Amino acid sequence: MTKTIAMDFDRVSRMANDHVREITQMEELHRRMNAKLSELRSQSYSGDPRFFGCVSGALSGDQSQASGSRLIGKLNQSESAIREAATEFAKQDMNFHGIPLTVSELYETYGNTVGRWENLLEYGKYAMFAPLLHYSTGMKFVKVNGQYTVVLRNGIRQAVDWVEGSRANPVARFLINPMTLFKYKDKGMADLIFKSLTKHFASDAIKVSTAMDALKSGIKSATSAGGVFGAIKSNAGTLLKGASKLGKSNALLALALTAGGETIGAGIKIAENYRKYGNNVEVLKRENAKEVGRAIYKTGVVTVAAGAGAVLGGAIGSLGGPVGTVIGAHVGGFVGSLIGEKLAENTPQFVDDLSVKMKDQVYAVTETVADGARAVKDFAGDVKDTASSLWNGAKSLFSKPIWA
Repeated sequence: MTKTIAMDFDRVSRMANDHVREITQMEELHRRMNAKLSELRSQSYSGDPRFFGCVSGALSGDQSQASGSRLIGKLNQSESAIREAATEFAKQDMNFHGIPLTVSELYETYGNTVGRWENLLEYGKYAMFAPLLHYSTGMKFVKVNGQYTVVLRNGIRQAVDWVEGSRANPVARFLINPMTLFKYKDKGMADLIFKSLTKHFASDAIKVSTAMDALKSGIKSATSAGGVFGAIKSNAGTLLKGASKLGKSNALLALALTAGGETIGAGIKIAENYRKYGNNVEVLKRENAKEVGRAIYKTGVVTVAAGAGAVLGGAIGSLGGPVGTVIGAHVGGFVGSLIGEKLAENTPQFVDDLSVKMKDQVYAVTETVADGARAVKDFAGDVKDTASSLWNGAKSLFSKPIWA
């Protein structure tokens, strides 16, 4: 016996739209009621003080405001659940019947396949520059009196010294990293070059590796559990402090990679929303606000996860010296970004709730490009609504029994 569920998607969407209409009316009533209570409250202060105590509780508005807000919140959650269910059913139905994907679904598929390979190559590029510089071009990490330092080949050292001692130094530093106009005043030319190629300062990688060496030495020389604990206590803070700088750099890299993709994805979905809900302004406001909120949420989660992964990866990689530190940070950052994407797959309800509260502000922005958004056509094909093409004769929400 097979299990089949058939749904009239149009009817479910209309149900969600009805919720939005009721929510909009409820929000307006709530606003007007609170305004009236505020007006009465201000008038009561000028009345006979003997009667003020009798009405002060009713005029406080605290309970009515809280009750109204809770009701609106419940309706918001109900609307989101209904719309998400309809969207998921429609998506599975389209896949089952071989209906072409929408533009946003195509872009999401691209991001989950080609996009991830592009991110891997981006992280890998910066990770591989560290050993390349170390083994090939003469920017080598060596230990001098037990401390790591960067040693440059004679020709490179002479060129760097000449630039640093000339009037061209500020221009050269700006070309390597424009942020030198505002910071990094204490960083040498070699350190700036290393950061431009690996996203990390060589001096930061050295600090992490030095802290790891001190930690290993302390643990090896310890003769008791207390000694091991003391070594960890003395060096773990320095190790994590240095690794946190690596995490910050990788978080910025993840932010740039994720924000770019999410901006495009949200833009495509907003354009689709204009096609789908263009005549229903309240629904359009809410759905566009949700898309913006979800994009921001995912970007934030991936950025934090990538930064945390880089801290852990850099600390582990420091067992292999500064080169291992840089490679470990980028490997950890990439793995962290994958974990972040997984964590952000299902947006929590509170994100949608907060986003909906900003619907008017988001709508004001999207309306500036609304004409272009309304004109966007789905290049994946002229796909009609699944409800009208497959379930046109449905007479109820579920047009067939669940069990067949």
